[in-house]
Amino acid sequence: MFFVITKPFRCKLLGSFILFFICGAATAATNSVWFSRPWQTDDGLPNNNVLAIAQTANGFLWLGTPSGLVSFDGAQFQKFNLTNAVFAGNRGVTLMVGSRSGGLWLAMNRGAVVYLDGPRTKVFTVEDGLVDQQVRLLVEAGDGTLWILFNGGGSRLIKNGKVTALPGMDNLPAGQLETLACDANGDIWWVKGGELGIYRDGEFQRLAHIGNWSAGLAAAKGGGVWIDAGGHLFHCDAMGRMEDRGSFDPNRTAGNSTALIEDSEGAVWIGTTFAGLIHYDGSTFENISTSRPELQSLLEDREGNIWAGTLGGGLNRIQRRIVQLQGVESGLPFESLRSLCEDSKGTLWAVTENGLLARHDQSGWQTVSTNANWAPNNLTCVAADPAGGLWIGCRTRRLLHWDERQGVVLAQSKALIGTIFSMQSCTNGDVWLGEIGTVHGVQCLHNGNLITQTFPNDVRTLRAMAQDSSGNVWIGSARGDLLRAQGDKVVREPLPESDEALSIRCLTATPDGSLWIGYDGVGVGWMKDGHYYRVSTVQGLFDDYISQIISDRNGWLWFGSDHGIFKAREKDLEAVAEGKIARIQTIHYGRDEGAENLQANFGYSPGGLRSGDGRLWIPTRSGLAVIDPNLQQKNIGPLPVLLQKVIVDEQTIGRYESVAELAGDGKMATLQHSVGRLHLPPDYRRLEIDFTALSFVGLENIRFRYRLLGFDRDWQETATPRYAVYSRLPAGDYTFEVRACNSEGIWNETGATLAFTVLPYFWQTWWFRILSGFLVLVAVIASVRYFENKRTQRQLARLEHERAIEQERTRIAKDIHDDLGANLTEITLLSELAQSPDAPADEIRMDIHRIAAKARNLTNSLDEIVWAVNPRNDTLDSFVTYTCLYAEDFLKTAKIRCRLKVPEKIPNRTLATNVRHNLFLVVKEALNNIVKHAGATEVGVVISLEATGFELQIKDDGRGFDSVTKNKSADRNGLLNMRQRTEDIGGRFNLQSVSGEGTIITLAVNFPDE
Repeated sequence: MFFVITKPFRCKLLGSFILFFICGAATAATNSVWFSRPWQTDDGLPNNNVLAIAQTANGFLWLGTPSGLVSFDGAQFQKFNLTNAVFAGNRGVTLMVGSRSGGLWLAMNRGAVVYLDGPRTKVFTVEDGLVDQQVRLLVEAGDGTLWILFNGGGSRLIKNGKVTALPGMDNLPAGQLETLACDANGDIWWVKGGELGIYRDGEFQRLAHIGNWSAGLAAAKGGGVWIDAGGHLFHCDAMGRMEDRGSFDPNRTAGNSTALIEDSEGAVWIGTTFAGLIHYDGSTFENISTSRPELQSLLEDREGNIWAGTLGGGLNRIQRRIVQLQGVESGLPFESLRSLCEDSKGTLWAVTENGLLARHDQSGWQTVSTNANWAPNNLTCVAADPAGGLWIGCRTRRLLHWDERQGVVLAQSKALIGTIFSMQSCTNGDVWLGEIGTVHGVQCLHNGNLITQTFPNDVRTLRAMAQDSSGNVWIGSARGDLLRAQGDKVVREPLPESDEALSIRCLTATPDGSLWIGYDGVGVGWMKDGHYYRVSTVQGLFDDYISQIISDRNGWLWFGSDHGIFKAREKDLEAVAEGKIARIQTIHYGRDEGAENLQANFGYSPGGLRSGDGRLWIPTRSGLAVIDPNLQQKNIGPLPVLLQKVIVDEQTIGRYESVAELAGDGKMATLQHSVGRLHLPPDYRRLEIDFTALSFVGLENIRFRYRLLGFDRDWQETATPRYAVYSRLPAGDYTFEVRACNSEGIWNETGATLAFTVLPYFWQTWWFRILSGFLVLVAVIASVRYFENKRTQRQLARLEHERAIEQERTRIAKDIHDDLGANLTEITLLSELAQSPDAPADEIRMDIHRIAAKARNLTNSLDEIVWAVNPRNDTLDSFVTYTCLYAEDFLKTAKIRCRLKVPEKIPNRTLATNVRHNLFLVVKEALNNIVKHAGATEVGVVISLEATGFELQIKDDGRGFDSVTKNKSADRNGLLNMRQRTEDIGGRFNLQSVSGEGTIITLAVNFPDE
């Protein structure tokens, strides 16, 4: 069956264009349900010209730009260099489509076509059979065949790695193939010479005539294709039946269609060269604002986001708004509101910041307070009357009532105590009023009468009210007082934090009996069954300045705060209060949701509300935020986490191999597969593990938690950056775990893991530890042996010392016995001879002289013994002094001149008792020999110091003796004793003598170690 666009139909089209222009068809709504979020070079995009977009099965978004191929994970752009696969110059990517086999088909700026799939990448050029022209279109058929159209009119197929020409085109209309599309069945649709057809079962079949319009094609999920031609959108089914869905470009100002897709909900998106992006929902066309009007490419990702590539405007993501903003363009007399309520008929009423009253019904917002009866610009708050009508508070001590029968009526005036800031219309018909005037208090309108309850002046503004399920009315003040009204009594509720004067901004009661308190700067309070707890940013709350709280009846509390709108699960808030969990997960609606810079209003009550249709209404400084909690973005559930890179000291040792990783490195771990356990050198400095989660919904609410088993005690939470760093970990086995949370607060409890080992230094290895243990054991044994030997040596030294002492005692006893005893005996005999009466006088005098000499010798011997045994004399100085004095006295008696040469300063060095005593005996023996045998007239005693000891030299000018005499003399006991004594104390004895020239005796002794 053929469908033909005839001349009358074309006139009909022209008439519809004019009518559309006159009626002002909707093209770019000022408050669209759609919003666009751009990424440009300031956000890391390498080039603001995005020519092509595709998504691979793992979730990565791929962009073709004049600068090359770029991947995007929602947080970071990564550029890939394809010059290793494609010859230099083919850097820019002009077209790109995803392949059913998992790779990407790319058309390069110099004509090459690339199948990109990691190590399986293949490049096709003119040498392989391509036309030497730039590629204009790429389409993959259901059987994997790639259809290629070139700018000069050429066409080719790539199937099973071979380039071939298109077969069977002889019976087609003249001209070039204008466009192609693959339908839901995998068949190729074509437009050529004004004809639309399909390639089915190996043949080109004509289906309809569409005229010589520039046309675009896109698959329709219900079958057939969509066609944009002549500014109209058509649908054609597999039988060739055409259906005109209307004009999206009545003024013919949109230029050419550059991209056309149908999304998962059946809506059609049209990209144009001049009019930007156009959305068709099945009934109307709407222009969607993008960063630039020159659209080049379109894609719907697996989460339902629409992606638009622009020329000069970067990458745009189009989503349905969760938070819509109503303001003056929606009919409100002023964009900022003070108070809001819904009456029993479902009509919304609002008091604006400039004191006007407006209402909202099916036709939108209209201003109501337009005459003097309303006290214009003085209205403060509004509350619905359960009996019908509306209560309206004013600044001028006036309470108004409005209903459809009577209009506006002054209900109270003179009895009011001040300006009304808050009202609560109760289920029993009572109306509570929070006022500020000359008297601070609260009033209740009961059966037409005002009941007044006053408070001290420190209560301040009563700006929040709520009624709970038990009928209690709760009132919050700017000073932080929480009041409870039951019947006609008002009491202060004792809160644990009342003394801190916390300012209350809003109150909300939920059906479970909970009361939620919005504070100024300290978070949210929760009261239930007499228990109170407060949650703040410390426990994960997004903001501490809470102006509005609304329950959506689906388990979420929505908050309007100073820094925007966010939500949290009621059960999580209660779990934190009960100590079951430490932190809550909040979902913020900001820039990424098209709701940035929304600061909620406070100061009047009622404020935000949930309307009968389930929507939430939150007054903000920028307008009235309207939220449909049931209108959530498509989400794929728990987010899978990908480990992207493992970097050690700026060297990548593991990576996630994407389709753009052309050549594998045998030494590099592939992170999307089980890699076993990685090994890090012991001297590494910095370990970085990069991870991501591939979702493009609610990017600012995607969070991660990670920990390193074997090192971290608790989970670490982060949103950005998406990596973890560990420096200089001790040797050991570790496992890195990371989990992701999607934009709705759902955690992936499986996550991703990476096991690795930090290798030990050689001294940390088991064999080194065993060897070290063995060496330590040997060292301990050796030490024990050493100290045992030392102790034995000390014992031997002590015994030797005791033996030396005993020997010294024996020697002293022997000296006393031999020397002193002999002298005393001789003195006794001489004395007896001198007393003999028969002795001549000369002999008596001689005996007396001999007695005197013996006595002197006896005194000297005693002095020598005392000096020798006194330990205080165990010094070099004492030895030198005593020896010199003895030599001088002894030689003087023998009438021999004595010359002494001693160092000016004697060091304080210790000499053992036996050393100095034996040295002294050697000196004594030498001097005695000189006096008896040398016949000397002069003796020199020289003492010289060295670093390690000293020398004592005794030199006489006597007769000396030759070597023969010396040898004979050496046999004498005197010289032998002198040498023996010197060697016994570790010294050196040297004797030099020449007959007729005197004798030199040299004693050398080393100082003891100190």
